[in-house]
Amino acid sequence: MIRLLLLLLALQATFCSGCGLFRSAGQGTSQFFNRVVSSGTQRQSALDRIEENEPEYLLDTVFRKNRDRQDQEQNQNEAEARRLIAEADQIYQQGIAERTQSQSSGQHVKTLVQAANKYDQASQLWINSTLEQDALFKAGESYFFADHFKKANDSFEKLVKYYQGTRYADAVHARRFAIAQYWLELSKSSPQHPLVINWSNEERPMRDTAGAALRLLNQIRLDHATGKIADDATLALANAYFEQKRFMDAADTYEDLRINFPNSEHQFHAHLFELRARLEAYQGPHYDGTHLDTAEKLLNAIVTQFAHKADKHRDMLMQENARIRKMKAQREMAMGEYYEARGAYQAAGLHYQQVRSDFNQTPIADDAQTRLAEIVDKPARSNEPPAWVAKVFPESKPAEPLFGTSLKDQIK
Repeated sequence: MIRLLLLLLALQATFCSGCGLFRSAGQGTSQFFNRVVSSGTQRQSALDRIEENEPEYLLDTVFRKNRDRQDQEQNQNEAEARRLIAEADQIYQQGIAERTQSQSSGQHVKTLVQAANKYDQASQLWINSTLEQDALFKAGESYFFADHFKKANDSFEKLVKYYQGTRYADAVHARRFAIAQYWLELSKSSPQHPLVINWSNEERPMRDTAGAALRLLNQIRLDHATGKIADDATLALANAYFEQKRFMDAADTYEDLRINFPNSEHQFHAHLFELRARLEAYQGPHYDGTHLDTAEKLLNAIVTQFAHKADKHRDMLMQENARIRKMKAQREMAMGEYYEARGAYQAAGLHYQQVRSDFNQTPIADDAQTRLAEIVDKPARSNEPPAWVAKVFPESKPAEPLFGTSLKDQIK
């Protein structure tokens, strides 16, 4: 009994000390994660999850301030912020006037960048306020009209991140959409290698102009999914994927537009080009046939829902219909050949008959008839493996018990 009491006391002491150890470790972990969050290395929005592997955004997050609390070092000053915004407004109006009068001199660029810098300073002096919201938007506008598109998008991005319900949402995403469209066109007329860093041209992103445009379009449709321009951004993204021959991505994006924006004016375009993208993404009769099934459904939907527009594309739709039928026949034929090679002649015959009935009066139906004639006298299923399989996998000997055959030996 005494031994039991001593053992219980020892366990209690160990457990209590362990609790203290766990508490101290937990406190340290909590402080560590607070430091991680305050440094900005954890980002919460969908936009951040997309960009978390981009070097320029990782660099930005390392130095991002903690917006959940105002450090004493931040030196918040509302009066100074308002004074800077008032000065920036005057400079901005001057820059816009210079831009309207003449863009050849480039003076308006310096003036607008000066205004943007003052707006940026003001936004940091009174965070989490309407004043900061206004300053970020005006900074983005200043950079936009100065053709500093990377910095303009950065300002708009901060505004959307910090104020998701901002009253500037429609204007901001319209600007971002224009920037993305410009970058797409620029990537075609003047391609930029993805590994080359841009240090001088303020119109371009830091690197990979085409990739930056695609990321920006994707951000718009995620950040402003219910906005006026979300379906336009989705369509532009899908079209860009299609032009780059990324047919799987294009098909998925067209499908997103088709399902999530049922009232969009781009519905016919989404149906038609998703059909084409899925046919291009189809890899052949020996691969998954989901793309073919979806393409066939889309074709029927186009003819049913968009009869007037479908009539204008009648020849093209008839060609796509013939293409789908040919691919489905080839797939059915390949399934029959697969089962025939395995000796499952009954299953092979079913597929050949399916080809013959569904695709009658076509060359592939004649091939199916020929195959049926060759296997008509063969058994429903051959249990004999092909000769080459028997050579590679000879018949194995029965496995001997590891511990003997008797129950007594197994227990031992």
